[in-house]
Amino acid sequence: MREASDNRFFRIGAAAVFSLTALYVFFMIATRFTVNSDNMYFILAAEDMLDGNWTLAGWRGGFFSALTGDILWALPLRLVLGRKAALYLIGPISCGLVAAFAFLTLRSERQTAIKPGWVCFAALLPVALIPRALWHSMATVGMHAVAIAQIFALVWLASRLTDRPSEPSALSWVGFAVCVALGCVADGFVLYFFAAPCLVVAAADAVSLRRRRALKLGAAALGGVFLSKAFLIWLERSGGLTLTATKNGVIGVADLGRYLMNGADTWLRLFTRRPWLAVPELTPVEWIGAGAMALFTAGMAARCGVRLIRDWRGGAMADKLLFFGGGAVVASFTLTDVTQGEAAFRYLAPAYFLWMELAVRATPRLSPGWRRNAALTALVLIGWSNLSAEFRASPPSDNRLVELADALKDRGAARIYGTYWESAALNYYSGNRIQAAPIVYENGTIGPAVASRADWYRAGFNARCLLVDETQRDGLTNARIEAFFGPADEFLLYNQAEIRCYDVNLSEIMERNGIDEF
Repeated sequence: MREASDNRFFRIGAAAVFSLTALYVFFMIATRFTVNSDNMYFILAAEDMLDGNWTLAGWRGGFFSALTGDILWALPLRLVLGRKAALYLIGPISCGLVAAFAFLTLRSERQTAIKPGWVCFAALLPVALIPRALWHSMATVGMHAVAIAQIFALVWLASRLTDRPSEPSALSWVGFAVCVALGCVADGFVLYFFAAPCLVVAAADAVSLRRRRALKLGAAALGGVFLSKAFLIWLERSGGLTLTATKNGVIGVADLGRYLMNGADTWLRLFTRRPWLAVPELTPVEWIGAGAMALFTAGMAARCGVRLIRDWRGGAMADKLLFFGGGAVVASFTLTDVTQGEAAFRYLAPAYFLWMELAVRATPRLSPGWRRNAALTALVLIGWSNLSAEFRASPPSDNRLVELADALKDRGAARIYGTYWESAALNYYSGNRIQAAPIVYENGTIGPAVASRADWYRAGFNARCLLVDETQRDGLTNARIEAFFGPADEFLLYNQAEIRCYDVNLSEIMERNGIDEF
């Protein structure tokens, strides 16, 4: 009877956590930001799929050698909603799923999780109230929240399969393998920060505990990885979406200190009240507060790791996956050049959520009394420090892009080329009257940016204007532009952007130089 009551509590609680988090992120965070070209790339690709191009033939994009999950999430949303609603719901829905599956993961057959009660909701505040440094990447772009939601869902599934009293059916393991495959197809984060740690944990369980379920878990995860890779290879070879390969490598010994310091600094800044764009130095009070919260979270995760080493047999599967998953994120952030030595908060985001969940799960294991109460208080304070109380009924408009779109429409431009951040977003702010394709200078020539479609660089596109942001030119200097396209017939400097208009078909020049082939 008690078991049924607990299950009901977690089911209802998960639904409540999802709804409240999604509403909070939408009205308090997502609506702070304007539409950018990352957002619109996902929507344009999803719209093309709805038009019948299911394999995204001619498109180039992806994220870490995988499809971008945002495209797959945008597809059903765009089927029933308009562009604006779809754009601003991807992030809140995925953040809601992160919190909901984090809540479900608190449930454990080994009774190591927090018992039902208000404490569950209080302890989850740091997960539901996402850090300010991650507001933009998780609440609007959505890419990283989608990946983290998938990781949490798979952690929950793995813990259910391995820790339940009864033996899972063969169909359950097949279903888990399919879920792993779908996750790896959608986001490279799932491959690196769930599937790989899952294989390590399963191997350790199989060797040390000789558990058949561990072998089945590892086999299912490995099968899902192979299935995803087979699908992605087929997708490219059949003429579908051209994926962007991961080109990051391990850093040299000489750079190790710099990358370790960058990792520590980025981890600390995740716990400040500074928004993602804030770069000024922190005040002493901010350093102390952020340092205390960052050390608490890392310390609780480390404590869990030590406990797992001492008692691997008694450790819950969820704890193992959360610990090693977060460790894989930190290793990627500090030992590879994925961040280029910069404070790229989005690449450390999975570690924050995975290790924060570990801290939540570890709290009830502390001795009753002041230790447990202090840990719970710390979790509540971390969540409270991220709270946004500024309600926004609708998102703002990017007046600069609206004015640039008006200037282009006044000149009769319908198809243009431009720097990345001004390209796809112009499609949105022009009311779909201007289609802008992104270009960049690399490898000694002007060519398509990563998130693009081959048709945009063929003569039929008939681009007649070029828009270049003065602050982020993507290598498009005046000399390179004139050497490639020739002198412009009209030049306008407006709103920190250069508008060049031509009487020739710029797309024909692109095709003549073989730029339409990815």
